[in-house]
Amino acid sequence: MPISLRACDQSTRQRRRLHSLSPRQFLRIAIASGVLFSAVPALAQEPATEPATQNDLIPKSFDGEEDFEEASRLRLKVDSLDTLKELIGLAESAIKKGLDAADMEAAKKLVASSYIQKTELMIGMLNGSQQLSRARVEKLLKEFVTDLEQAIEYDPKLVDAYLIKTELHARRTEKDLAFETANSGVEALLPDSKQSDPESKEKLSRLIMMRAGLRTNPAEQLDDLKLSIQTNPSNVASITLYRANAMQQSKAAEAIEFLKSMVEQHPENELLACSTAELMAITPESIPDAIKLLTDKLSAMPNSVEMLKSRAKIYSVNKEADLAKADMDKVVELASADIEGLLLRAQVLLDDEKLDEARRDVDAAYDLDNNRVGTILLRAAIASAQKRFGDAISDYQLILKSTPKGQEKNPRLLMQLALLYSQDNRPTQAIKIFDQVIKTNQDYWEAYRLRGDTRLGLGDHENAIKDFESALELAPEAEQDRSGILNNLSWVLSTTPNDALRDGKRALEYAIEACKLTDYKAPHILSTLAAAHAEVGEFDQAVEWSQKGVELARETNAAQLEQLENELKSYQEKKPWREKTETKENKAPIGLGNTGVDS
Repeated sequence: MPISLRACDQSTRQRRRLHSLSPRQFLRIAIASGVLFSAVPALAQEPATEPATQNDLIPKSFDGEEDFEEASRLRLKVDSLDTLKELIGLAESAIKKGLDAADMEAAKKLVASSYIQKTELMIGMLNGSQQLSRARVEKLLKEFVTDLEQAIEYDPKLVDAYLIKTELHARRTEKDLAFETANSGVEALLPDSKQSDPESKEKLSRLIMMRAGLRTNPAEQLDDLKLSIQTNPSNVASITLYRANAMQQSKAAEAIEFLKSMVEQHPENELLACSTAELMAITPESIPDAIKLLTDKLSAMPNSVEMLKSRAKIYSVNKEADLAKADMDKVVELASADIEGLLLRAQVLLDDEKLDEARRDVDAAYDLDNNRVGTILLRAAIASAQKRFGDAISDYQLILKSTPKGQEKNPRLLMQLALLYSQDNRPTQAIKIFDQVIKTNQDYWEAYRLRGDTRLGLGDHENAIKDFESALELAPEAEQDRSGILNNLSWVLSTTPNDALRDGKRALEYAIEACKLTDYKAPHILSTLAAAHAEVGEFDQAVEWSQKGVELARETNAAQLEQLENELKSYQEKKPWREKTETKENKAPIGLGNTGVDS
């Protein structure tokens, strides 16, 4: 029977569909990742048992094809938010009207990914805007959440949707919803994760880590962090958090065993080896094993910069400066532009008091990147060790000027700067900074103590006593530095020339407590005890304790030996000690930057 013209036309259209792919067909093929093509040989080898009819050769038409075709075409040229919204509308319309199974799957994935793209675009616009009201921002955040819920409904395997939605809920302090989203994502994606591509595994690992952070049970947090590492052994954040949490929960031994097992499963993973060794090195008796682990790994990968750096850190902790420097020399040789390597070697050299060499490495690191706070802090430490206090002060000022708004009152940075001013004989400026710290941190006992020391050096005994009393009231009972506060308070109460301020009875109480805290082994504190005994007229005891202080100072070659000997002579002559120092203010210009110009 002759074939009709209609049949010929249909056959021609079928060939055109096979050889001239439309945008939606490209999309289907991309989503299927080659599955459609791989099925062709199987069909050729296993023909149907019954001959194909004319209707089998004619593709069935679906009402949604036209909308899907247009949506697929738009997908290739998305250039605005409006285009994206139009694409989503067309694809959803196609789904509602009906498509064949393959097109339906492709359309759902297209809608889901487009909702993600829309949300990311809108979040970027929101973050870049300073004009929106809080109500408008809240409305937009709700819209983002709704879009992401739609994305998950269309494609429950889209990890990006869970990640962004979890972050949005967390941003809105909706912790329960954030956990629910992360948990749903993990449950949906984890079963098939072994077959996932590396990028998907990396994202799933992040999602599991986020779930860990939303848990309240510490043991469950650790389990999630372990799972995150197992999913992606290169997740630096998960490994870091796992180590910290394990230490906090006193489960370091368990963490070491887990990380060791991960190292065995992934012998090529340098990060795991480094993390395991550094965790082991926290316990002194495990340091040799930690070094052996890295040494064994380095025998197979001798040019591993990360493992060399890690071993150098452990050598440094173990006071093996020469071995640490040898590793860091090799790191710098292998990667001369490795800033961390230069800074690690500089720290090793600083600890070994090779200050000029340390300074050269820091300068090299600074030349590579002059915005790293760590580089500038280390440069300041080296300058301070070289007594170039002006340069160190300039570096701290530079850090504080570049600190983000809201963090410029960082008390630790301010305290370090104040100490540098004190070391550079600029007590007035130091006191101003201590005042600033105390104004914003009224319970900061260290600031009271150090301001008291500075005032004592200026001869302002009345205010120094007040500061020491405040510090003593706020300092923790078990704090070792408490002995320093007690010592200085006792000293000024015993030795001030101001009769109205001296109080020998209180001074003796504080001195005895300070001696107990230091097991009567600190020469300068024994000196204070002697001064307190002298103030209450107990010169025999004053001579006894002063003599012990002098003997200890001689044994340790203490810098204050001459001072202690003079005090002993005074007590032998039945004279109490009186002291009032007045620091001369350094008014020379402060050195600029790291030029070497100093005050």
